[in-house]
Amino acid sequence: MLWIGHPWTFARSSGDELRFVEPSERQDADGLNEVLSLSRAALLGAVSQAFEARNRFAERLLPVVEALKPRISAIDVVEVLVRGHAQLPAS
Repeated sequence: MLWIGHPWTFARSSGDELRFVEPSERQDADGLNEVLSLSRAALLGAVSQAFEARNRFAERLLPVVEALKPRISAIDVVEVLVRGHAQLPAS
């Protein structure tokens, strides 16, 4: 199971190939249709491109946030908006 929220999907691997079935809230993938098949290298390339796009977005967003009044720590705001809030360690 690949948890992506509701609904989730299932993934299987066969050598270098990853196979994903249609999203569902079922507990198993039996009877679900395969909707995507790709190589691990293609997935890693797509993830890398997504990180690059996210970083470009952060660079474009920074001057907009810096112009806000009252003055706030723009880099901290952009980090939370684009990369998520840092997880605090469990106490």
